Amino acid sequence: MIDYFFLALRSSAALTLLLYALYIVGIRYFRGGWWRLMLPVVLTAFFLDVLLNYTLFALLMWHWPGIGDYTFSKVLGTLYANTGWRGKVAYFIGRKLLDPFDPRGRHVFGKVAIQN
Repeated sequence: MIDYFFLALRSSAALTLLLYALYIVGIRYFRGGWWRLMLPVVLTAFFLDVLLNYTLFALLMWHWPGIGDYTFSKVLGTLYANTGWRGKVAYFIGRKLLDPFDPRGRHVFGKVAIQN
C-alpha cells in the first residue's frame, strides 16, 4: 500500500515538473518566436494543465475548481482572495513561479488578500 502511495507521489511530482517545463517553453509561442514549432507544446501543456487541475492540483490545494476555472492559473486567481493557507500558497506559486516567465509580467489575475 505504501509503495503505491510513493509511486503516486513520484508520478505527481514528475507531472508537475513536466507541466512547469512546458509552461516555460510554451511562453515562446506567446512571445512570437517559433510559433509553428511551439504550438504542439502549448496544446500539450494546456491538456496537461486541465487534467492536473481536476486531479492532483485539486487535492494539493484541497479546492475543487469552480465553473470556468479550467486551468490551474484560473484557480490560483480565485484562491488569491483566500486569507488562509490556500491564499498564501496561491500567491507564492503565481508571483514567484509563474509571473517571471510571462511576457505580460503577470500570469495570474485575481484580487489579492495576502501580500507576503
